[in-house]
This record gives sequence, C-alpha cells and structure tokens, in this order.
Amino acid sequence: MDPIYTAPTPPDTPSAHDQPKGTAAQLERLSSLIIHAHNERDFDFRSNEAQELVTHISPLWKGEIDTNGPPQRPISWAEQVAAWKKRAEECPDVHFAIQTLSSEVNERSGVAKVYMEMVSLRGACTAGKMKFQYTYLQKGSIRVFRFSQYCTPTFIHGWLEHLPDCSKETSHYKVLSYCPDDTDSAEPKAITLNGRSFVVPSPIWYALSAIAEHHNTGDAYWVDSISINHGDAAERNEQTSLVPTIEAHADQVLAWLGPEDEQTKTVFEAIRKRAESCPYASLADCDAGDKHRVAADELEQSAVRSLLARKYFHSAAARRGVFPEKNGVLLCGRFRCEMASFLHCQRTSTGVSSGIDGELASVL
Repeated sequence: MDPIYTAPTPPDTPSAHDQPKGTAAQLERLSSLIIHAHNERDFDFRSNEAQELVTHISPLWKGEIDTNGPPQRPISWAEQVAAWKKRAEECPDVHFAIQTLSSEVNERSGVAKVYMEMVSLRGACTAGKMKFQYTYLQKGSIRVFRFSQYCTPTFIHGWLEHLPDCSKETSHYKVLSYCPDDTDSAEPKAITLNGRSFVVPSPIWYALSAIAEHHNTGDAYWVDSISINHGDAAERNEQTSLVPTIEAHADQVLAWLGPEDEQTKTVFEAIRKRAESCPYASLADCDAGDKHRVAADELEQSAVRSLLARKYFHSAAARRGVFPEKNGVLLCGRFRCEMASFLHCQRTSTGVSSGIDGELASVL
C-alpha cells in the first residue's frame, strides 16, 4: 500500500476553507486514477481520466511516498511521475489492482492522506526488482528495521539501515525476540521494506503491527528474520555468531508473547501495582493473612501461569537465556512490562507450593 500525500491546498483555493463532506471519497477516486494511468503507461496523462487527475494537482504539490525507501526530501509531482515511469520501465509486465482504499482528511488544514493496498497482476517482474533485495553488509555491522512514519497497524512499511558496530554506546536499537509459530494457519505475511515487498513470519508481522499501534515506532529494531539475509550462507553464519553481542548491547530485548487474551490485562495490571507499591519487597513481606489479598493472589497466580504457558517461555530463545532481567521487556498485544517487574510479581505473588518458581526456572 502506497500512501499518497498532498501538500496543503493553496490559501486562495476555496476548497481549503470549505471542503465538502465528500472530500475523502473524491480524493480516493482521484488517487485511484494514478493506478489506472500507471497500468495504461499513460505518464503524459493524455486520457480523459488522467486529465481530470492532473487538474486537481496543485502547483505546490509535494509528495513523500514510502515505496522510495527511507525518508527522502519531499519531491515534486514531476519527480514523482518520473519515479513511477522508471519503475514501470524496470518491470514492464507488472500491473496493479487496488484491494483496499482509505483516507484521512483534515479539512481544516487542507491536508489529506490516501492509502491504497495493491496487488500486482499479469505476472511478476522477472528481474525481481519488485521484491526486496539486500545490500552488502560489512563484516561486524548489523541491519536494523525502522518504521516509516506512514506505517499503520494494518500496513507495515519501513526500511533497513546499517549500524557499523552495535557495541558502541552511540548505537541504539532494540531486539525483537519471538517464538516461531508452527501452526498450519500461520502463513507468512508481507510488509513493505525499502519500497519492496518482503515476507515475514506471521508472529513478526503481528508484533510489528502491535508496535505500530501501541508502542514506539521511532526506535530501531533488530529482527532476526528481517535483519539477516538468510539466503546468504556466509552472512547468516557471521551474523549468527554476533547474536550474543547484539542482544547484550541492545537498549532492550523485547519478547513478543503474542496477542493479548482475557487474562493479559489482569497479569500486567498486577505486575504494575506490585512494582509501584513494593519494588524491593521479598516474599516474606506479603500479607498472607489478608483474605482480600489472598483472593487477589489466587487471581494473579492464575494469570501468571497463563502467561508462562505461552510458547515464548518454552522457545529456544528463552532457553538460551537471551532475555536478561536488566533490559528485558515482555510485549503482549498492547501491554508491556519490564522483565524485572514481572519477576518481582512472580516472586512475591506466588508461594513455593505454587510451583511457579520452578516453572520459570525451567524455561529461563
């Protein structure tokens, strides 16, 4: 999906002050004409439909389209058309069909965003130019994923940048750790990476979607399935040897536990309350004689057990100890907490007889 951004309507244009209620529908219809012109290779905009589109393009039009890769300077309409034309020449057999179309319109400022999710038709680009291709990675460097500012929870867009030395204090990034989903329904899902289609494991797509919707998209993320070119054996082996260093020097190691369920809010709320009320309390400090506290503890124990039953805690990542207490973070849907807070809640809300200590020790 390519978001198409229009510059603010010029002040002397009446529609800037009093846009009709059908502005969104009109913008979506006009934007779809771009795909029609592309499929017809009408980059001179000679057809009647294309002429209608051109009449609505402001002389001040500036575009920022994330299929161009990392953020660039806003470009003019002529520059954007030239970019589309070049891509059509690279892949002459590729045409597009719009699957979904939506928009965000701020009529007061005169600024709008139109989102189009598209699929290619009539074959693929034989040279592979519509698919993402890795660039050479210097030895000792790593790649990190950054979200495009136009990314949405439904349509994941971003780009890769290289960090020459992840151990430097000036290198800031987070590691996204996950457990591969081996269910039959877990089909890979596509994101847009550096302006090209890129397929990722289903759990990674949902993790990125949750981050886009609820968490920080301004950070850089190291993700095994995205950051490493697994098709290059030499790079894969070299990067695999760097994994302990990458995780040790990350600002945070995020453990994606999966989407939230009915017990997620309970356990994360319990973690937060315990961390705020008694951050250094020991098990002996708990008031086991308070009936209400015992009832709450039972609920917490059930929620903690539910969390520990998630596949991540039994994954290879957890077993090799990549989830340190000092910079580990649990991520579950919209909820997150520090690993230290989770361990504190686990230690102070469950007794030895509960078996939780043993369960945690067996997987971490």
